[in-house]
Amino acid sequence: MNPKQTTGLDLIRKFLTSGLGTPSQRGKNKIQFKLNPGTKKFTSRTPSKVNPLNSLAKGLSSSISGLASTLSRITNKAPKEDYNKIVKNFIPPNTVLLKPQYPLNAEEIQLSDLDGDSANEIIASYRMGNEIKTAVIKKQNNRWNKVSEFSTSDYDTLNYRDVAGMTADGKNQIILGYTSKIKAPSLRAYSFDRNIIKEVFNKNYDRFEVVKKTINKKAKVAVWNKNEAGTYNINLYEWNGQQIESLKDSSAYYKNMVVPHYGVTLRRDPRKVENWYNLSDALVKAGMKMEAQRAISIGMGVDRDSQFKDKFQSLKDLI
Repeated sequence: MNPKQTTGLDLIRKFLTSGLGTPSQRGKNKIQFKLNPGTKKFTSRTPSKVNPLNSLAKGLSSSISGLASTLSRITNKAPKEDYNKIVKNFIPPNTVLLKPQYPLNAEEIQLSDLDGDSANEIIASYRMGNEIKTAVIKKQNNRWNKVSEFSTSDYDTLNYRDVAGMTADGKNQIILGYTSKIKAPSLRAYSFDRNIIKEVFNKNYDRFEVVKKTINKKAKVAVWNKNEAGTYNINLYEWNGQQIESLKDSSAYYKNMVVPHYGVTLRRDPRKVENWYNLSDALVKAGMKMEAQRAISIGMGVDRDSQFKDKFQSLKDLI
């Protein structure tokens, strides 16, 4: 767990136990964090008795040798590839490449080793008619070739495109998110092997998160789907050796990611009953029973119209 996650969980515990959770007390107390600057120790050394001219000569000789080596590498370096020009050779004329909306640093052209051969393939997406197409271009025998292409129709926007190693075998999967004004967003993952693209994951989403850094070196995908009254169902998916499936135990993800998220949302507006329910549900699924009991109790007090009465009771029955 990283320091940000720890701070988020500690904040929620203080929020629930200090009375900050009740709307009437909001703003009376403030939680402050203080960082203690670290110190560094420096040790002094007595200079050795050597001829300074000899040291200078050796230093100059080393510098000149290093400069010559650097110049040699620069002059012998292969010319930089123009990936935009390469891609244009394999897509229809006057086609505009699509820049994914997310991640925020995404570009029209992406480089990644998809098949584990230690060489990057080019990934590029473009629109053709009512289809969004994605091409994979690979260098073979010093020549670039479009080795695979896949498409999907009836989506307006390329909401997301990135790669993640979901199978822990040194290969990356392409993850694409599509959005449309008339249909639910779709999140899909594709594997690339022996120049063949295969779809390995397809789920609708309202929100999602690609969790790349995990203990077993396999990326996971958390899919959030919105229910009535602003609540969410969250499923965590992982490769099981043959396919991507929903994890039965996602308590670690709830504790490290979901609970802090709902804690922040709740602090913004503790008068919304759905905020209390979402936090309570996350605490139960994270295995944080004491905190869940406290959140449920406060939430039921805020729920004056009993809109979430049955939902809160269902959570209590799980503890």
